[in-house]
Amino acid sequence: MNLTIVLNTLPPREFSANQSSGKTYRAKQGAKARSLKEMKVALDACGWDWGRAPIEKAKVAVMFYLPTRHKRDHGSLVERMKPVWDALTVPTYYKDGRIAKKGHSVLRDDDLTCMGWPYYSHKFRPRLPGTIITILEIKENV
Repeated sequence: MNLTIVLNTLPPREFSANQSSGKTYRAKQGAKARSLKEMKVALDACGWDWGRAPIEKAKVAVMFYLPTRHKRDHGSLVERMKPVWDALTVPTYYKDGRIAKKGHSVLRDDDLTCMGWPYYSHKFRPRLPGTIITILEIKENV
């Protein structure tokens, strides 16, 4: 299965180490909640089958469409993907049943075993900044 997710924004800057100093827990949680909602809309738009089992192993590529040619730190953009990866994974729960991390169950996990090292690249697109995530499921022979 090949899945292409189109987000109309760049990942939240609250999760960049360069931008996050002094940010409150509430600001980060708000950004995480916005990412979760935006991911739901994007998954509906790309035709994700909500009854499908999560992808166990995948190759992932991310294309950032940047609005300006300002100098940017690669690591910052990668760090900002944290709430996006969380939105794509299976929810986790505490022992008492409370939800620990919300997610939409596209990927089993955001670890190296499941999605490896994502490939990141960028292009400049002044009028339409955004992020495109391509997930290619890898079927392992048993």
